[in-house]
Amino acid sequence: MSESELIDIVESELAKTNGTLDERLECYEQVRTSIGTLRVPTAEALQNSIRLDRVIKSVERSHQKAPDQSKIDKAIGWLIETIASFKLKFGALAAGVATISDFIKPIASVTGVAMVAAAIGVSTILLLRPKIKLHRELANNAMAFSAALFVFSAVWFSAQRFIPGAEASGAVTKVVPGAEALQTAMLGTLSKIEGETRRTADSMEKLVPATLESKREISQDPLKELANLGIANPHDGWARALWSGNTKVMTLLLASNSPPDRMTLYNRLTYNGNEGVVSNPEVLKILRSIKPNVQKAICDSSLTTVASLLRNIGREEYIYYCGNMTGIVQRYKNGNETYWRSYCTQKAKFNVNCKQNDIESIIKAFADSDTVADGERRALKEILASFEIIRRAEGTSR
Repeated sequence: MSESELIDIVESELAKTNGTLDERLECYEQVRTSIGTLRVPTAEALQNSIRLDRVIKSVERSHQKAPDQSKIDKAIGWLIETIASFKLKFGALAAGVATISDFIKPIASVTGVAMVAAAIGVSTILLLRPKIKLHRELANNAMAFSAALFVFSAVWFSAQRFIPGAEASGAVTKVVPGAEALQTAMLGTLSKIEGETRRTADSMEKLVPATLESKREISQDPLKELANLGIANPHDGWARALWSGNTKVMTLLLASNSPPDRMTLYNRLTYNGNEGVVSNPEVLKILRSIKPNVQKAICDSSLTTVASLLRNIGREEYIYYCGNMTGIVQRYKNGNETYWRSYCTQKAKFNVNCKQNDIESIIKAFADSDTVADGERRALKEILASFEIIRRAEGTSR
């Protein structure tokens, strides 16, 4: 057998080799050594040596060649790239931040602020990204977080406006079972802590008035008085004062020409759990002094909002700001009849007469049904409860 024929056999066998790179390299070296011991130095031997090297390189290239993509690989490739570039951990972090901002809405309305901040962040990174060289990975991470925060904040912000009752307490409490109870417990704890802190401060002021007076700046300027109380922002001042019933802070804010904004008034006057504070006679007296502001905040509100106002500030105060309240339930039924009959038709499998039944009967039928989702059923029951509260205030019956 000639050396050329031997190399043909070696080429055929090497093509069948498998294993790790180190194992293949060891095999190649053994082949070279074995053939070299048989070789007589001639021109033909040199050509065969070169040919052997080419054979080995060809075999190795076949091992290193990337496998062909299957149809499934090609179909989901874009999804894999998107997930990798989006960085799920930043998406999860952004979802958490957006959800918490919605959950604490009764304390501070920051969901919209988070959405705007995220939009600014995305725009800024897009503008600066071409110039970033050394910290490109950091920019990509910031982009992923900002984009995800914008999306999740926009979802919660929209839900607050479309889910009944969510504008006051946040959408999370309406769609997540148990969230409303957790929020109420948290706010109750914060209120107790704030009350205890205030009582402690009052006691200290009585015990050591001289010390406190020496440290406190005495001024007729309401802004300085507010600063002495730790209030630098009127928005936060009104939010805290309406939650705790601090009439001194309210008076100072009005004296500094800083009335409450519409959203702060709406959140505090309609939040279930703030009844004892906003129905305080001194608080109501201050609110009456800014009647136009209160009217803009609470009048022309939704059915459930009217019910919350009646529960918190009472019938007399509601009529003072918004006028005669007769016919609110009937106006709601007339204005929403098409929607509720369409809603009923879509769920006709529940055997509800969508054409003959009164709108309230339709709502009650679905509210009592176990086949309706928990969050949806709670919203329906809240509407029914609102009917009853408003009827009692109107002095009417169904």
